[in-house]
Amino acid sequence: MMSITRRRIAGLLLLSLFPTGLAVGQAVPAQAPEAKAAYREELCRSNHHISKVWSAGSSKIERSTAINKDRSAIERHHMKDLTVTKVGIQQPSKVAKDLEKIGADWANYWNAKQIDALIGLYAREAVFLTGQGNRITGRPAIREVFKTALKTNTSNLSVHSVVTEESGNLAYNSGEYQQTVTPASGGPQTHLQGNYVIVFKRQPDGKWLIVEHAWTVAPATAQ
Repeated sequence: MMSITRRRIAGLLLLSLFPTGLAVGQAVPAQAPEAKAAYREELCRSNHHISKVWSAGSSKIERSTAINKDRSAIERHHMKDLTVTKVGIQQPSKVAKDLEKIGADWANYWNAKQIDALIGLYAREAVFLTGQGNRITGRPAIREVFKTALKTNTSNLSVHSVVTEESGNLAYNSGEYQQTVTPASGGPQTHLQGNYVIVFKRQPDGKWLIVEHAWTVAPATAQ
């Protein structure tokens, strides 16, 4: 009778060790291979150890010490697994890196006045929305607007990507920019800042091209 009672109490204590609801023999949560193996090994050792302590008729203090020790060991494995998973989620995707690079290339081409390389980032029927609210459609029209701007001014533009998302063959990159404009005819420099949104479409060859590009412009300040 005493042996049956001890086995029942030991079973209840084993259940209390698993706040996630795991019972003896139930599958452990999804883990990395090495963490999963260690978790199973610790679980088996814990079950054997607690059963041995209760069967031997150990004192109440010894029983409590064994339970707390095994609970701590199992929780360490569990928390380690959660940390690995969290780090993995924070890693940016390859597409996000590629799109952010296109944004950085755009700024570099603009500063270097490389009009051909700049226009090459746009799809044939792309749309550019200026900070003044004008809608420019198609590569040829965008080229003329950019050509005029670069001919009359020299710019020092920098962009900072804030968020990038993708869904199928469409994606967007949104961020902030800072720009210092120096007139070619002379005169004071003008500092501009604002936000941008670039919408990309993946082409049949896998290349991402700009299909929509919009800028906002904050009030200008002369230097």
